[in-house]
Amino acid sequence: MVAGTLRLDYTDVRPDCNPALRPICSYENPHLVRVLYRLSLRLSGVLPRQLRQMYANEGPLQKVIKPFIVQVKEDVLEEGALLLNLRHFASYRFIFYSCVIFFLSYLCSINPIYVVTCFGLAIGAMVFASSIVAAN
Repeated sequence: MVAGTLRLDYTDVRPDCNPALRPICSYENPHLVRVLYRLSLRLSGVLPRQLRQMYANEGPLQKVIKPFIVQVKEDVLEEGALLLNLRHFASYRFIFYSCVIFFLSYLCSINPIYVVTCFGLAIGAMVFASSIVAAN
């Protein structure tokens, strides 16, 4: 506490609700949070079996993926359903680092589309590998 004010970092407050439904914080882009929430609802409705397999298994890959999958307690989806939480990508910190990566790729004469494609392929490979591990 400095001069009568309490400074909270985003790691200090941990609500006991669905992380996708918590109030929009000052370190998040409100429009991007809403768009990513709608996208996560659609993806969770389309991929329920794959999300359940990734959530149930234990391993190094699942430790990376589990923060992005939350179990629903409210009535957004049916009780106990899994929701893909994409809210991490709406923080200004993530947006800043993404812009830095694109700028550095531009300076190094690497096509930014190549960087996006590699990032998408890496995420796709992680999801595919976790589904193979889940099938075994």
